[in-house]
Amino acid sequence: MVTATTKDVFGLYPNGCETWDALATPLDIRDVVIGEALWASTKSVFSGAAILIVAAALGQCGRLDGVVDPAGDAIDRPCFAAMALVVTAFARN
Repeated sequence: MVTATTKDVFGLYPNGCETWDALATPLDIRDVVIGEALWASTKSVFSGAAILIVAAALGQCGRLDGVVDPAGDAIDRPCFAAMALVVTAFARN
């Protein structure tokens, strides 16, 4: 959740020039926002999977954690990425 949120809140300003340069292509602003949210949620799911792999290697996971956690991550991480984009859209410079 933290990865998805910080990627869109803090990562959008430094990458803002590159993102707005993408608007010179036949993309709509909707496409750019959806792409940012999907990238943040994908990066967040990979981050959660890496933590789960380390926890499993250390023997700190139950048998069901390896199935339930990635499925839950795939559902809730796009929501947090979208909320971060909404907050960033309304933030003042």
